[in-house]
Amino acid sequence: MRTRIVLFSLLCIGGLSLFSLTSSNAQVCEAVQPQISLQYLRRLSLDLRGRLPSFEELEKVAQAKQVPSEMIDKMIQSPELLDQMEAYHRDLLWANFENLRISNQSFRLVPMSGSIYRTTSTTRRRYYRGGDRTECLNEAAKYDASGNLLCKKADGNYESCKAMQERRNLGTGEIGQEGYVMVAPYWNPNTKIKVCALDAQDAEQVDWGGRTYACETTVRPNCGCGTDLRWCFNNLTSEREVNNALVDQMLRFTNDIIRNNRPYTEIMLGNQVEVNGPISHFLRFQSKTTTVFGGPDVDYAIPEVPYHEKDKWVQVRRSGLHAGILTLPGYLLKFASNRGRANRFYNAFLCQFFQAPPGGLPAANDNCHVEPNLMKRCGCNFCHQAVEPAAAYWGRFAEAGYAPLSDLAKYPKYDANCAKSNARNNATCRRLYFIAPNHPDEERYRGMLLSYLFSDAHPTGKEIEKNIEQGPRLLANEAIQSGKFAACTTRKMWGWFVGTELQPQQEERITKFAEMFKQSGYNLLTLVKALVTSEEYRQGRLTK
Repeated sequence: MRTRIVLFSLLCIGGLSLFSLTSSNAQVCEAVQPQISLQYLRRLSLDLRGRLPSFEELEKVAQAKQVPSEMIDKMIQSPELLDQMEAYHRDLLWANFENLRISNQSFRLVPMSGSIYRTTSTTRRRYYRGGDRTECLNEAAKYDASGNLLCKKADGNYESCKAMQERRNLGTGEIGQEGYVMVAPYWNPNTKIKVCALDAQDAEQVDWGGRTYACETTVRPNCGCGTDLRWCFNNLTSEREVNNALVDQMLRFTNDIIRNNRPYTEIMLGNQVEVNGPISHFLRFQSKTTTVFGGPDVDYAIPEVPYHEKDKWVQVRRSGLHAGILTLPGYLLKFASNRGRANRFYNAFLCQFFQAPPGGLPAANDNCHVEPNLMKRCGCNFCHQAVEPAAAYWGRFAEAGYAPLSDLAKYPKYDANCAKSNARNNATCRRLYFIAPNHPDEERYRGMLLSYLFSDAHPTGKEIEKNIEQGPRLLANEAIQSGKFAACTTRKMWGWFVGTELQPQQEERITKFAEMFKQSGYNLLTLVKALVTSEEYRQGRLTK
């Protein structure tokens, strides 16, 4: 009889009545409470664990006619809840930039015919072999008695590749092709692949044209991909693996806070970070070659984890202006501009949105559009008086990159070199400093770090400069102290679990949940339990 009751209960979860059998085997409706409890169990299991409850759990709840508190606690403490919270944070942070292009084609290896790897750079091929489309030979590389690499000339004879490159630099235009060498690549050190010998060169630096060049950052005839090809990406494969690792780094960061019952405020304040093989290799060897502004200077000692150890994560602590998720490479690359970073922060952690004025913007031919300061420009000023101070918190982090700019000696507020007429020839000036005024009001900012543009023109005075100097940590602390962070997190969790639109009469409940959240030391699991045991959660979807 008990088994048959539970089987009927499986049917009633979808909204059917719960039946039992009388002595005459006629179906008779029982009280509705078991049905409500079983529906509640099903919803709890799906929301907290992402799966249906077990047969044993259904049977236990059918007998008790309620979901025991210890069963809810077990779900909340289960590893499966971490998976649910990972999905929540993936959605919150838009952590889906696996296809972001960070590799420079001059440092990208691809397999060509014969499965021989070479870089995609036409510049390298022109330097190496004399032609933009000239490939290496599908034969083992040849060397002379002195160990010099030989290239095959158009007449079929072999000559030193270096000698041919030096002549070519004088304008001879002759073609020479080398063979391949076998290399154990960093991404799979237990195997060997064929690589064009000139692409596989491992010199640290070379002298060319009277100057010395570092091969890890530049393309020159005698520079290659380095030892074990470490400076180059494996086509798009290793690029995607690095991108995926940066996404995983963010989600592991949030999971670690929840798993260890640490205050949820650490999502904005925590300085711990985990690094695995792809991230370690990228930061140590490839970060200077990419299309984004970065480098190995990330305000923490990078652990030396081999690239192929993708599942090995080593935790380190960051210093400087770092602030939780807000300065992890994944966040900075996903939201590449400081305004974008501020906008996502306000949306995700304060539940606030920057919106244009109801009347829209003035006509396109209105003279007010020539105003260069967005905090004053008509229409734009409505939002940007708030946006610019918010964006300034990331003023000491590179846009279109992830590098911290906290070293004041290296990245001063004003750089005289970047104020010169030839500042465009300086890569750092071109990337980070204001070098090309287009309006008389902009002239006084020439040579200043981009984030300081109109920083002294805000209505409240020095607010923007203060935000730049203290970084996202100041913003995070202000959000916590104001209570906005607790209130927004509560609203987000309400939406995630309760799943119904918040009604005006429920605002008081949100306030109480938020206060309880703060009193718990910002323990997210405590907030989750309070929400899933509330009457709103129990009844939210049962009445639909």
